Amino acid sequence: MNAGSGSEPARGIVVGRLNESHPDRIVVGTSILYLPEGVSCTHPVGTFLGVTYTTEQDERRLVESLEPMGE
Repeated sequence: MNAGSGSEPARGIVVGRLNESHPDRIVVGTSILYLPEGVSCTHPVGTFLGVTYTTEQDERRLVESLEPMGE
């Protein structure tokens, strides 16, 4: 985001089952979330996760944190 615009990036939370895990992205429920450089998801597919993210200007959801959650 442009720091001069005064706009804050959109933030959100996705909670659901990890359906796919790739080096650059994960799929939780039906949501595609992108992993920042140097970050990987070590949880096995099927794990119930809570993921916080920031939406970038290009509408990509960039993971800030991910944690396993009880069902």
